[in-house]
Amino acid sequence: MISPDVAAHQPEEEGYFRGRWAFTEPDTRDVCGRELARILASDAVPYTVRLLDRSTLLEETRVNPNGEPVRLRGRPMTEILLRIDDDPVEMVAGLVDEAEAAAVFPPFVAWARRRLARRAAEES
Repeated sequence: MISPDVAAHQPEEEGYFRGRWAFTEPDTRDVCGRELARILASDAVPYTVRLLDRSTLLEETRVNPNGEPVRLRGRPMTEILLRIDDDPVEMVAGLVDEAEAAAVFPPFVAWARRRLARRAAEES
């Protein structure tokens, strides 16, 4: 969360220090606390709660492919993680095949195959 000007370490900057919160000054601690609580209540928590639903998170990753979940794991891993428990086994298996062909982290591919095999056995 980027701090608002009233709570920013260096509000006039455009770079790294612009987004840092100014907790060190005794007179800014209360301002930071109020602003942080306001941002959490109005933006961050509602956004996060909305993303607890896998299908919503999946849609968000498709709309914003450079966002945090995709950037941390890459598109193939993110898609598989978000679809492995709910989408048809055959569909997810195709994604796993694509991930393997693209040399995505082999232990992840092996985990996904085991999980899909277990799902297929439970569903039959």
